[in-house]
Amino acid sequence: MASASGVSHRVKLPRRRNPASYSGQFVTLNFILPMRWRRAALCLKGIKVTDRLLRLPIAYTTTAKRSVHQRDSQGQLEELARTCAGLLLVGPHDREAIRAAMATGTPIIRFGWVDPLEDADQVSGTDHEAGQAVIQYLVDLGHRSIAYVHGTPGYRGRRERFYDAREIAERHPDVTLHVLQFEEENGFAETYRALKEKGARPTAFFCAHDGLALTVVSELLGQGYRIPDDVSVVGFGDFSPAKQISPALTTVRMEGQECGAVGLRLLLERIENPRQPGTPARRVQVASRIIERRSTGPCKDPAHPSDYTAPRQEPRIVSV
Repeated sequence: MASASGVSHRVKLPRRRNPASYSGQFVTLNFILPMRWRRAALCLKGIKVTDRLLRLPIAYTTTAKRSVHQRDSQGQLEELARTCAGLLLVGPHDREAIRAAMATGTPIIRFGWVDPLEDADQVSGTDHEAGQAVIQYLVDLGHRSIAYVHGTPGYRGRRERFYDAREIAERHPDVTLHVLQFEEENGFAETYRALKEKGARPTAFFCAHDGLALTVVSELLGQGYRIPDDVSVVGFGDFSPAKQISPALTTVRMEGQECGAVGLRLLLERIENPRQPGTPARRVQVASRIIERRSTGPCKDPAHPSDYTAPRQEPRIVSV
């Protein structure tokens, strides 16, 4: 996503819900929406739905942003924080810019990643639990050789899902978790070929996002594999293409719309009842869920039968 273009949505709404008590101050949402980051679009949808339910008059404006890695303009977030009642920050922002905005004392709710024990209110999904749930789901189907299709290294969400996928794999001494990292331009086929040359034959693939899963499905079908008879494939995201391919993709649904709704309500609460010094920040997680479709099924590889019990040995994590 390094070169993905996008727009920044700024949403304003009155400080108080009672129209008679409008103070002229507004809550501003600085919303980065990369073209390939659909979770942000779902958050915005949830905010709009909640806005209508609460009957809050919100005015929407947009500004261009070329890349998710484009740095915030000097003082941009700080200026926004000084001129509004609160901020909802969605997407990546500079740490220095966030610190400057928080120093103004304006309530700020963060969507996405924060540092460990960072003193910040946050609404997020459950990437950790999703990684655990998918691997356990595949193990329960009898799969013992599983590939985590990481794709391009460096993205935190992909790492988080892998860490907990690994945790579940390590609980099963007969499970091998292979890690496939590659640049996403035609990289899967070559990386998978290298894995097979080492004698590995995964019967299931857990892909870091649905886009990778579509690539994996296409390549495996092109190589003559039957899905899910020969191999199972799981994605992450549950975006519209997941239901449009054949076979339809089993995936993890991120409840981005609910995240947006929860974030807006939390911000309104913080505005009406400001956080007092010494009180803890809040972390709110909205649970994802596995959506089972036709790309997964029981393992039918005779080398990995579902009732197979291997002698106890150290779990193996294999990186390619």
